[in-house]
Amino acid sequence: MIKYYTLIILWTFVNIHPVFTQNITFSVNENLSVCQTTELKLLIKNNTASLINAPDLRINMPCGTVYKLGSIQGGTEQSITNLSIPVFQLGNISPDQEIVIKIGVSLTCAALPCLDTQQSFVFNANLSNETINKDYNSPPINTDSPNLVITSINNAYEEIPSFSNKIRKVAIRNSRAGRTKEFTFRHNYDPYIDVMHDKGRLIGKTNTYLELRFDSVEFKKIGNGDAYFDFNESIEIYENITVNACSYEHRFVRSDYIISWGCNNMVCQQNNAIANIKILDNDDLGDKITLKFEGKEPLCYENGSSEQKVTVSKLPHRNILTEMQFKIQQPYLDRGIIEGSLVAAFADEIRYFDVFTNECGEKVAKYAIIYVSKFDRTNTNVTFEIKWQTGFCEESKCGTPSNAWLCSYQYRKDCAGPGDAFFSQSLEYKSIKIPAFVGSISVADTSGKQFSPVVMKDGFEGFLVFSFSNAHFVEHSNDTFKLRIEIPKGINLKNLDFILSGKQPVKIIPILGGRNDVYELFYLLPFSIKEIALVLPFKYDCQKVLPPDVCSDNYASCICDEKVTDNVLGFGELILDENCPEGQHPKVCTDKGYKIECDNIKPCYMDTLDGSFGYRAFISRTSYGKVDLDNTGIADDTLTPRPELYRLNHFIAGDSFDINYIGSIVVDNPGFVFSDVTLKYSNSLFFSNDSTTLNVYKSLLLGSGSAIKTYATKLRIKQQSTGIIYNFDQVNEVFVDDAYFCHLSADSLKKYNPSTNFPANYRYSVGDSIYLSISKYIDFETYKQNSVKIKLGQFIRFNYNFNSFVGNTPDVTFGRSPCDCDFP
Repeated sequence: MIKYYTLIILWTFVNIHPVFTQNITFSVNENLSVCQTTELKLLIKNNTASLINAPDLRINMPCGTVYKLGSIQGGTEQSITNLSIPVFQLGNISPDQEIVIKIGVSLTCAALPCLDTQQSFVFNANLSNETINKDYNSPPINTDSPNLVITSINNAYEEIPSFSNKIRKVAIRNSRAGRTKEFTFRHNYDPYIDVMHDKGRLIGKTNTYLELRFDSVEFKKIGNGDAYFDFNESIEIYENITVNACSYEHRFVRSDYIISWGCNNMVCQQNNAIANIKILDNDDLGDKITLKFEGKEPLCYENGSSEQKVTVSKLPHRNILTEMQFKIQQPYLDRGIIEGSLVAAFADEIRYFDVFTNECGEKVAKYAIIYVSKFDRTNTNVTFEIKWQTGFCEESKCGTPSNAWLCSYQYRKDCAGPGDAFFSQSLEYKSIKIPAFVGSISVADTSGKQFSPVVMKDGFEGFLVFSFSNAHFVEHSNDTFKLRIEIPKGINLKNLDFILSGKQPVKIIPILGGRNDVYELFYLLPFSIKEIALVLPFKYDCQKVLPPDVCSDNYASCICDEKVTDNVLGFGELILDENCPEGQHPKVCTDKGYKIECDNIKPCYMDTLDGSFGYRAFISRTSYGKVDLDNTGIADDTLTPRPELYRLNHFIAGDSFDINYIGSIVVDNPGFVFSDVTLKYSNSLFFSNDSTTLNVYKSLLLGSGSAIKTYATKLRIKQQSTGIIYNFDQVNEVFVDDAYFCHLSADSLKKYNPSTNFPANYRYSVGDSIYLSISKYIDFETYKQNSVKIKLGQFIRFNYNFNSFVGNTPDVTFGRSPCDCDFP
């Protein structure tokens, strides 16, 4: 709406001439507005009968109002040294002539104090020349000024976990009549957050502030859609605030919001607000790394190689992962990582350790470490690969250990709390306890149900199932799997097509005669699956069974369970590399034992001994102290005994146990007597949860001067012919070749028990019984003396084996006879 204000001034001259008057009317087409330019129009009318000769027009502007240079219309600028009081030169004004003068006027920031005190905004005009000098005043002009305020900040106090983000809304409104064509939004903050915005034009940003310009681009999207920020119009700014500091280093972040507008490089008005953020502990807990293993066996065990792969999966993480190490180990046998073969695209550095030249002349390392300085924060899952070649140089044989290796990792989580800052894990791919090539033989009845133990009776019908598993079965074309099976007499195969998992052999070589029927079978790879089976239907015929041994006239039955057994055998060989020397191909061997129950076949053994000691041997625990439920090697501080939780085969330092023999003399040749009975016990099947310290623990626990010590022995011998019982408190143990021997000869027993009435010429005869108990304990002091070598949580596992010998000459190298039957 255009508004006009008219001021009529009567100007009277007392003279001999007629009265001269002039009218000046002021008008503006809109309200004055701070930082806006408005057109001021002056209408001057000469109401006299005389010419007004080229008058000057001086205008006194209201508070903070200035003339806009060059905007004069209807006159010329005469003096503009003070833009608040510009002077213009007008042309001659004839009697009754009306002229229009237009100028642009701008309201500066200086007008705001006057507005705040409610001063009137009035223009004063002076028209003068050599004959006239007259002042004119305008009526008060309506004057506007915008007032921008931050009306709200949602979540002015916000809690955000470190390295997380939240949205904050800031609302701005023009609360007073008046408009602005632009304003500035500035967010000052501590340098521990990063701020992104959804509106405005970015004019400045550092790590401590964000500054935006709002103008017609944004104003046209709101309110009345014009190019100004008008009265009662609002804008909402959405900030995405990300905390990039650790809560353990900084707890609070202050934000200062400032909106301002102005002109001529001056700020007319601004409004401030404050908000705060409390940085919470990071809830991004747990290990971020998982490993997936893929390994391969070699095509040839002499100077062969095969690729191994670890796929590393990294979960999203808000903390930086630092000091990352991946360790690849090939600790078993003489296999190793081929030097230079390890590939990890993400690595900062790869180093090889314990490098040696194997017997095939290739340099291999026992382990390698991949170093990564850090993984930056990420919101996505990331996977990457570690690949290398394992070098082999060894003899291939049945039961060749699988290609086993270890992969471990460790790293730190930046800004993580206690208990969540350091992670490490070590995982094993396969185990050398698992053969590289797996095979088995089973027996099934006519319904296909497998059963064990297997007992063959006359007329029994069923299936022999030869099973094999190897990844090479599906990975190679036009290579060969050679299978040799040996079928003992009595097992009559119903067909000889030898279909192996749907595949016919390309060649069959039968080798008949002898104890077993032998078939050499050749199959062309690949198979459709890596687990294959050969199923052979058979019928058992007792009349064709061969005795297990040739029995002469002089034989003795064993005191153990009498039985006749035999075995079905299978031998496999993968021929995958034409250049592989004979004997270096991957091999598998398997057998299946079965018991023969045929009336025409009896058990018999060649009689190589004049007698034996029929006994039962066992270990009994004698200590029932506190339990070690957490497997730390230290007794738990348990007040209430819980016998149901005792592990009777699990010992820690301070525990004790007895080794016991109970038996009697068996004589194969009537009337034969013996000067000595030798009892032997040794250890086998050693295992440690840390293979690198296995020998340390073996030497600590076993042998002369070990931690397992004998503290008492008790021997009782009862002579069958007289009924006399002899008791002994001392029995000598001799440690030879990792075994303990107790010689129960008369001279030995008399030497260590001089007060006994045991006859010096005592000879063992049929039916004499022997009871021997050897009491042992695990010495805690020996553990303490070796504390440097012992680590918490480590353990060793082993078995006790027992043997006996009855003879006139003690022999520490004797082997086990068929009739040496113990029950450990």
